[in-house]
Amino acid sequence: MCGICGILTSPDRVPDGGTERLVRSMMHRLAHRGPDGEGYHGSPGVSVGHRRLAVIDLEQGGQPMLSADGRYLLTYNGEIYNYIELRKELESSGVEFRTTSDTEVLLAMLIRHGAQALTRLNGMYAFVFVDLQTNRWLMVRDCFGIKPLYYAVLDNEIIFASEIKALLEHPDIMPERNWRALQQYLTFQFCLHGETLFRGVRTVEPGFYIEGEGGAIRRSVRYWDTDYHIDESHTEVYFNERLAELLAESVRWQVRSDVPLGSYLSGGMDSSVITSLASRHVQGPLPVFHGRFAEGEAYDESRHARTVCDSISGEYHEVVPTAEAFVEHLPQLIYALDEPVAGPGLFPQYLVSRRAAERVKVVLGGQGGDEIFGGY
Repeated sequence: MCGICGILTSPDRVPDGGTERLVRSMMHRLAHRGPDGEGYHGSPGVSVGHRRLAVIDLEQGGQPMLSADGRYLLTYNGEIYNYIELRKELESSGVEFRTTSDTEVLLAMLIRHGAQALTRLNGMYAFVFVDLQTNRWLMVRDCFGIKPLYYAVLDNEIIFASEIKALLEHPDIMPERNWRALQQYLTFQFCLHGETLFRGVRTVEPGFYIEGEGGAIRRSVRYWDTDYHIDESHTEVYFNERLAELLAESVRWQVRSDVPLGSYLSGGMDSSVITSLASRHVQGPLPVFHGRFAEGEAYDESRHARTVCDSISGEYHEVVPTAEAFVEHLPQLIYALDEPVAGPGLFPQYLVSRRAAERVKVVLGGQGGDEIFGGY
């Protein structure tokens, strides 16, 4: 993951030292998201920062990224899985590239197609794209909201960041409770319609983009939505085969990485399928990471995880969450989340992620698969 942040305002306001210090302070709050580098851009009406976790094109993919003519700017967190296919398409129409990064492909797509480019993307992303000549911008979040993006509207200013804690660096954004959002959270275990538990702080909703100019929002647009229409024109055999094709294609795209890659492996259906498919695309043993519960055989799924790992000749890593570790790490977990998240699985996932970070830089996981496969 990377961290993005910045301030968008009217073009007659040229960033001064105080503005740059503020954005760099926001970047510092996001340093854990991007330990491999940082970048800052300041121009009339635009002050943008980026903390980078380098996954593709480690040397040349730094951000914020400017177009060759200096007119367009992109600060971006995520990965466009089909960037190679999109790059070939753009090159065939005469676009020249300076890097091999997916960032530059996304920038070129947005320059050429604007918001219509979103319908062509396969990936997880949160980004801000700015036309520095007109001071118009797009603030975008991926279809399922995998990547976070928060913002606050102040007097002729839009402040945005990957995490709420970075927004709180701004002196005019106070950590005050949003009572309406709290009622929503206590009722539904999540907040509705872009609300957060911090008054004045909102999130770009999944599958939406926001258009703006300077320090003003012009409109919010849903560019993607789920489709629940029942397809009665195909057989069960077709759906089984098509699902297998889509899973294989999805994993094939998502293992594209210039850094070491691993997989979470609980032993359940979702992570077992993903791990097995990913192992076909990596050289050498695939590192897999499992959280084993030692409270009793009914809670211990390590046998299933080891069976899958052995079947792919993987490299098995195990973490055992304990009550003592829960007490020790709870403050860090709360700080990382910014807001409460319902679900007891967060703590073991946190420990397993810490272990994975010692071995690899990219990890595939089954989160989200429960919505398709019915969980356990």
